[in-house]
Amino acid sequence: MPRYPGYHSYAQGLHYLLDRDELSEAEKTALFGATLRKIMGWPAVPASSPTPRPTG
Repeated sequence: MPRYPGYHSYAQGLHYLLDRDELSEAEKTALFGATLRKIMGWPAVPASSPTPRPTG
């Protein structure tokens, strides 16, 4: 139950950003993948690879 009227779930916030036309695919990749890859030491994904989209 929301604590205040402006509360949104993590999923709502995530999909709000994923569905924004104002953000380019490169910006979405940076927001949702590049930081985690850097922290975990994972290799970068080639630019030609499609950005995975959550399902559901």
